Amino acid sequence: MVDTAITIILPVKHYVPSYLKAAIQSVLDQSSGDWNLLLLADKSVTAELRSFLKSELSDSRFQLIAVGTPSLAATINAGMKKASTEFVTLLLGDDIFAANAIEALHRAICAHPHVDFFHSSRRIIDGEGNSISSVHASRSHFEWKDFLHGSPVKHLLCWRREMALAIGGVDEAFSMQGPDDYDFPWSMFEQGANFQALQECLYIYRNHCDGFRLTTHEPRTVQLLTVRRILRKHGIGFWRSWIVVYGKWRRGLASQAIYGSRLTRSFYRLVGYDSARSWRQSTYR
Repeated sequence: MVDTAITIILPVKHYVPSYLKAAIQSVLDQSSGDWNLLLLADKSVTAELRSFLKSELSDSRFQLIAVGTPSLAATINAGMKKASTEFVTLLLGDDIFAANAIEALHRAICAHPHVDFFHSSRRIIDGEGNSISSVHASRSHFEWKDFLHGSPVKHLLCWRREMALAIGGVDEAFSMQGPDDYDFPWSMFEQGANFQALQECLYIYRNHCDGFRLTTHEPRTVQLLTVRRILRKHGIGFWRSWIVVYGKWRRGLASQAIYGSRLTRSFYRLVGYDSARSWRQSTYR
């Protein structure tokens, strides 16, 4: 029998208060109340979050847990180990669930008991909450080779916890680019997970530069080299991996980064230049 409760993993280290409040409120406003929320807070911000979220923490389904994990991947893994439900899903502290996200997941899990990994359509908003994209439809059909060009599986992500833990969880070797929505679904696919695309738009991704984000604050070269390491992990040869990364760079991968390299980041910090001032919002189809 399928356990219909779903655990939501919400990792928090660096955060913008208003965005985090909106993310949590989107959970509290769900049309289905059959969820548990685990906010895994870095120890450096746990005390302030307990005060900041005092009202929200009065909901018995919401737990704030202090963790000393070194990366996003490690925090997600800690959340999976803390969870007790059959399925878990991930919400990042900048983003928002659609009001019917948990209800739609319940319905899908019951209708497709053989499926191990669900993913939905999504859209993108800016820091003010304005839509800057159309709905990006989830892909119903894909093959192993499709991962070469970018993950065909994007947020909202919901997966069978036991299977994920059995393969080692989210790979903690990749902390800079795509541990959650690139390497992890690719690894699950390789291990025989059954995927199901949900056509409903259940996830709202916020693109911004108002606080530290891996997408913007990790140097572009670091992000690109991390993607190459992911490709190498999945059996892509030395030269081919460089060619694939070059193609991704040409198509704008990591173009939202405010630093080109670790060297430029160190230089900007040394001279006191705020490179975030030159950041420009992307437009998405």
